[in-house]
Amino acid sequence: MFSAEDHLTDDIIEQLYFYTHKKISALQQQPIKTNIEAKEVIHNVIYQTLSNETPWNSEKCPNLFVHLAIHVKQTIHHQLNRTDTEYHDNDEINFSEDELQLTFLKFKNLINYLHDHKEALIEDAEIQLLHHEK
Repeated sequence: MFSAEDHLTDDIIEQLYFYTHKKISALQQQPIKTNIEAKEVIHNVIYQTLSNETPWNSEKCPNLFVHLAIHVKQTIHHQLNRTDTEYHDNDEINFSEDELQLTFLKFKNLINYLHDHKEALIEDAEIQLLHHEK
């Protein structure tokens, strides 16, 4: 099985940005109000994939872009279908360009760390599983 951090390229991120922007733009043409930001959705989806909240199974879905795009669509759908108790129009969360850039750098550093320490992390996980099974 391939790891997402090994396959997450600038091209995939760019494709994902255009896909997400297109989805959100289509929603803005409809008579519903949405404050969904493409960058925020992309950051969340990439984070969830890299942190294994929504892990990429390359055997079931060989194309990482497809996996990410599916989760973008689900994230947008979820945000649109929040109940009034979860979201109010005046409860906007706005991130500055600096905050988004910092988040992107954190993701990039996480990817580099995971790549550089992959063997040790796998070994530690195997040891933890052995201890857990006992």
